[in-house]
Amino acid sequence: MIKREGSILIEAIIGLFFLGLLATSILPLLGFSFNNIKNIRHRDEMNYIGEMVAEKLKSKSVSAMKTIADLDGMGEIIYEDGDFDTSLYGCKLVKLYSSEGFIEYIVIIESKDDINVRTVQYKSSVTK
Repeated sequence: MIKREGSILIEAIIGLFFLGLLATSILPLLGFSFNNIKNIRHRDEMNYIGEMVAEKLKSKSVSAMKTIADLDGMGEIIYEDGDFDTSLYGCKLVKLYSSEGFIEYIVIIESKDDINVRTVQYKSSVTK
C-alpha cells in the first residue's frame, strides 16, 4: 500500500499554480474589454450629441436661426448648450458650404478626457 500523506498538498499546489496561470492570462483581456466598453459608451454619447445639435439647428427656433447666422458669418463657432455636459465634451460647428438659402456644416464633438482625445464628426445641412 502506498502512503498518500504529502500528495494531496502537492496536488493542491499544482492546482493553484494552474489557476494562477489562467488568471494572469485572462485578467489583461478583461481590462482591455472594459476599456473598450468605456470607449464605445463615450463614442455613442458623442454621436448622440452631434445628432442632437444638428436636429436643434434644423428646428428653425430663434436661437437656432441666430446660431446659423453666426456660423454663416464667422465660418466656425463653439457651440455650447445646456443639454450636454460641456465639462466632458466640446462642440464646434464648421461651415463647409454656403449659398443663398442653404448652409452645409460639420458638427465636431471632442472628448475633454485627458487620457484619450476622441473626436466625432457629424455632417449636416440646413436651410437659412
